[in-house]
Amino acid sequence: MKKYSHQINIYILSVILFLTPLLFHPYLNLTFELPKVIFLRIAISICAIILLLRLKNNNQVSLPSLKQNKFFYYLFLSYILLTIIGTLFSVAPSLSFFGSYYRQLGLLTFIHLFILFFLLISNPLLTEQKNILFYSILSSGFLVSIYGIFQKFGSGILSGWNSESFLGRTFATMGHPNFLGQFLIMTIIVNLILIFTEKRKILLSLLLLPQISTLIFTLGRSSILGLLGGLFVMFLLYSYFYKPKLLRYSFVFVIIGVFIISIVNLMPQNQLVQKSPLKRIVLSGENLRSIKSRFYIWPTAIKIIKEYPVFGAGLETFSITFPKYQPKELLELEVYTETADRAHNEILDNLLNIGILGTLIYYSLILFLLVESVIYLKNNKNIKESYVIIGLIGIIISQIIANQFGFPTVTHLLYFWTASALLFVLINKKEEYKIKYLTLPYIKNSLIVVCLFFILINIYKYNFTNISADASFKRAQAFAHFNNNDQSYREYEKSIKKFPYQNIYYLYGSFEALSFSKYLPSITEREKYLKAAEEMAKKAVIFTNSHDFNPFMLLGEIYISYSFLDGLSPKEQNQNIQKSLQSYQKGLELAPLNPRLLRSYGYSLYQLGDYQNSIKTYQKLLQISPPYWEWDLTSKSQEEKDKARIFYKINPDFNENFLYMARSYARLKDYQNALKYLNFAPYDIDTLSTYATIYAVLGDKKEAMDYLKKALELEPNNQLILDNLKILESQ
Repeated sequence: MKKYSHQINIYILSVILFLTPLLFHPYLNLTFELPKVIFLRIAISICAIILLLRLKNNNQVSLPSLKQNKFFYYLFLSYILLTIIGTLFSVAPSLSFFGSYYRQLGLLTFIHLFILFFLLISNPLLTEQKNILFYSILSSGFLVSIYGIFQKFGSGILSGWNSESFLGRTFATMGHPNFLGQFLIMTIIVNLILIFTEKRKILLSLLLLPQISTLIFTLGRSSILGLLGGLFVMFLLYSYFYKPKLLRYSFVFVIIGVFIISIVNLMPQNQLVQKSPLKRIVLSGENLRSIKSRFYIWPTAIKIIKEYPVFGAGLETFSITFPKYQPKELLELEVYTETADRAHNEILDNLLNIGILGTLIYYSLILFLLVESVIYLKNNKNIKESYVIIGLIGIIISQIIANQFGFPTVTHLLYFWTASALLFVLINKKEEYKIKYLTLPYIKNSLIVVCLFFILINIYKYNFTNISADASFKRAQAFAHFNNNDQSYREYEKSIKKFPYQNIYYLYGSFEALSFSKYLPSITEREKYLKAAEEMAKKAVIFTNSHDFNPFMLLGEIYISYSFLDGLSPKEQNQNIQKSLQSYQKGLELAPLNPRLLRSYGYSLYQLGDYQNSIKTYQKLLQISPPYWEWDLTSKSQEEKDKARIFYKINPDFNENFLYMARSYARLKDYQNALKYLNFAPYDIDTLSTYATIYAVLGDKKEAMDYLKKALELEPNNQLILDNLKILESQ
């Protein structure tokens, strides 16, 4: 039974390594990441169940020597403990436990990764059957890269995916070119391990080609740098232990790299550079944009770290702590309405997530493993085993380097912890240990039953329902796209009911209920949906422990809508207005430079008739916004034209801000500024009728009538415009 259970776990683990990178689901909203996370967690849970059932009959466990690796085990347990403590003391404990919607890397997922590490190091068959895992990784990398090549040339399920911001870079089944690149550098090194240790060298070499090609198609600089760094370390280790004469040539690689970068940047417009992947190392334009972004994000991350130095702000909290310090320069470099959810530097992310002590322990753990591996290589006579160890070191180094400019997803962490576990097992002798607390049948059976209960609850409550909820979430957004607000709201309700552990469901549900309420003729129905919107927004406040500006922005809009309900007393109306303003102020404390929040606040002030403050808010919005609205595109470069086009594609209604600015100025009788900003407003019936109103007030009857006639060209049967035109004609 013992060997049989270990063999089953090896097979399951190999399936995890093979399938996780391949999984995606077009009919889920979180198409790429959620299927991977859910599959990984369920599969690891099944392995844990098998382990528990084995312990029921045999309370022995095989581990690398506890005595010889006491320091490593202390570090590993301390890292786990500090990750848990960091979650308990997080600025938003619920968010840190379940993880953010888009990454799903809360404590819940990390617990599964810790279990994975234990399953690997406690499996006595791992050393002799490691190639099963290697071939699973290689097979997955090969298939993903083949799909990436098809995608590059316009084929595949996701060939029509909205990926304009990727600028033609392939992302395959990973959802982003950088994620794909970071995955492939690990599969490429595994492929190299097998080339050096297996007999089928020609076949294995051929399998390497599509992976390298797809890595190039990702144009991921951090991934390529990570791979080169990993290979360089592997070369140094191989040379030092087996070919010392080669060490003298190690500097050649650095010189070649510096030479290529220099030549490319001296001749950036060269046709060879422009039509090849070399254009990604030209330090200008789009390439320089991402570098500049990091130079703004990193200092901001340090400000947050200073605020939470001991245990960090908690896992997955960057997206709610960053807006408080977000520099306005970043809004011109990244997607205008989005907030960074990572520092794009692993060291900073760890400091933010688990604090200074947790970060020191984590890197001490990795450093200890690497140093012990190098010491082991010094005395190892098995050349093939040494190749494997050098390759695993290369994987770890490549990921550490790549993560200094990016961040890992669950797939990268799966492979990283697998490589670390394999390395730890290979450099140590295993010993059998009895778990003394499991010698008493009653204690053993009780513990096993309790563990099984929690594992089964985890599989159903936090995984199956998660998938079902996201499918409802996808349908909700589809209904919203076709303005079917009622059905959309019901699907959002289903999402929350199925999986009430995601902040985004509350936010979208609240927004949809608020939007739906505006189209209802019945005051009772409007009030019903406003209450539903308020309840969801308040739950979002609780989930993020009052650290996210988004629910406060929604509450501001909701209370404004309440204040306009018919039948309210002046006191009730004023109470709702005050609640709205208080909610906005709280949101602005958390995100003083967020464009969506400023826009919402400016419009609400306009609705309340506070035109002076509405203008101030809109002016602040314009100060932090890219100046595309005032550009004469005919005089701009193609690169600048593309930036403006993408901006307006993502923010098609941005110029509506000018309409409400103009109307606010008009209300204050500042008609000069009103007309100035109307020039930038959308060419629609609202803008044209506003022009007509201003010119009518100024006494320019002809100009006012001309604008009303232009409005009628857009809507010939608009009764209000027809009536206004008749009034002007009769004067």
